[in-house]
Amino acid sequence: MPTLFKLSQMRWLCAICLLLVLTACQTAEQSDSTTSLDATDEIIGRFALEELDPLTPTPTVKRPAFRGDRLWVKHVDPLDLPPAEIFVAGSTTVYPITANVVDSFYNDGFVGRFHLSQSSTNAALDQFCSGEPIDIVNSDRSLTSLLVNRCRDAGREPVIFHIGYDRLVYIVHKDNFWVDSMDTDDLETLFQVNNWSEFDPLFPERPLNHHFPDFRQNSMRRMLTEVFGTATQPDISGLRNVTFYNDESELALAIAADVNGIGFVSFGSLVNMDETELKIIALDGSDHITDINYPVQRSLFLITDEQTLGEKPEVTAFISYYLNRAHLEMPPLGYAPLTLSASNQVRRQLVDTVQDLAFVVPDSQITLVNREEQP
Repeated sequence: MPTLFKLSQMRWLCAICLLLVLTACQTAEQSDSTTSLDATDEIIGRFALEELDPLTPTPTVKRPAFRGDRLWVKHVDPLDLPPAEIFVAGSTTVYPITANVVDSFYNDGFVGRFHLSQSSTNAALDQFCSGEPIDIVNSDRSLTSLLVNRCRDAGREPVIFHIGYDRLVYIVHKDNFWVDSMDTDDLETLFQVNNWSEFDPLFPERPLNHHFPDFRQNSMRRMLTEVFGTATQPDISGLRNVTFYNDESELALAIAADVNGIGFVSFGSLVNMDETELKIIALDGSDHITDINYPVQRSLFLITDEQTLGEKPEVTAFISYYLNRAHLEMPPLGYAPLTLSASNQVRRQLVDTVQDLAFVVPDSQITLVNREEQP
């Protein structure tokens, strides 16, 4: 746990000072060359947006980081925060990560109250950009320019923090003995066949039962983008055995009961499943957990707005706490954290954003100190 910083007594609405400090070198992080997903997108103001494809990861602030050292946001001690309320809503995919961080925040002394709900990213963003009282959106997609304009019309300037990645994995029944791996180039065929032998002549003459997320789900849109190059719904009128699900856990349970079934889900949704009931199919030979270049993954975000960061110190403190803990909370839940370089950039983004806000004390000092200079 990073050393905690305590604010001197001053008015809460203008009194958050964030410092960056260096901690010990991390020895097992992936190299900076693995950040190719953060392709440059359309930039509106200071925030990266997605004009064409809302599933493309949002680029983080491009400022140099100290190679090999993890940067920490020095945040407020939860014990020193007012007994305020924090409203968080959104993605069921991001929910388990946020719930764990909330538990830790409570354990470290926060005496306020979280209103933590899960529905869908799209529903929460619609509420957020309509001006409803949501402080943070758990999101499995970034923002389109249309949503940003809606937010601005409601008096909100959105701020997007990239926290990590979710992997979409294909799963089959545990007794499926004929398929262990597939190439992503072959996935399009899965949307066209009704029998396993039609997919591969070496496979048995068995019906192929499709279990899909609903077309409105971002996981489905991400997979379609990977397979077809667009999130547009393909023509699947020729498929005979198709079932759609709004809940990926239900989808996984259905495949656990269907020896001829196949489908894909967020790997994080399998954390509470009995591993002996399902088999995960390797894609392009990539491991779904350890390979940063796993072919089908999507970015995860926290989305808030400038006014909330400036006027609610408890939200700023929680987000800084979250960014410091994300790389610890995500792997046990089946998610992939950002690389060292990318996570440092996101922490810098938070500090830069808060420093630029008019609500911050003008003479607040935000500096980097070497490890040996830390108090």
